[in-house]
Amino acid sequence: PGLYPIEGRLTLLRAIAQAGGPTSGANTRKVAVFRQVNGERFAAAFNLDAIRAGDADDPEIYGNDIIVVDGSEASETYGEVLRSIPLIALFMAF
Repeated sequence: PGLYPIEGRLTLLRAIAQAGGPTSGANTRKVAVFRQVNGERFAAAFNLDAIRAGDADDPEIYGNDIIVVDGSEASETYGEVLRSIPLIALFMAF
């Protein structure tokens, strides 16, 4: 956890690597990115395993995005937050 500066283009995989990688209890198939656009909150769910395998695109991360990797401690919160925010499959370029 923490705040990390964005220098140049940053993708989801790079952001997670910059943060030290997923913990041993992380569920890398359930990663959420939260973003605020024009005052509206959006969330998108991603599967890091699919991104690593080249089966899914590695989305770009922007300043103020929040990344949550599901894990034993975050599991319940992850579900609650995703239910409370409009979910989109992929972020569009802004």
